[in-house]
Amino acid sequence: TAPLWDASTTPGITDNRTFLREYVTNLLSNAFPNLNSHQVRTFVIGLFDPSKDLTAFKAHLRDFLVAMKEFSSRDGTDLFEEEKQANLEAQRVAEEKSALAVPGLVSQYNPLRQDDMADT
Repeated sequence: TAPLWDASTTPGITDNRTFLREYVTNLLSNAFPNLNSHQVRTFVIGLFDPSKDLTAFKAHLRDFLVAMKEFSSRDGTDLFEEEKQANLEAQRVAEEKSALAVPGLVSQYNPLRQDDMADT
């Protein structure tokens, strides 16, 4: 296989596996300065461990994400805001349908009822 690195700029690298590990380690260290080098190295070594099955890989990734979250300043709840809003809207629509399905539960002057009447 062709080398992925330039031998003049990265001395001591002998194969693609070593280069890739070093590159990912540097990339993560620069992207997440709140993590120490031991955490990043442990994560990268686990990423390239061929003995891990999918379940072990997911657990390893989850552990790293938890470690990042422990030292992060934001709580991450905004990551799920869109899904939360979609669920609330679906729940509201389902409740409206249920109310309209029961005769007399919704007043005839209620806007929900007016939309229902316009359809018929």
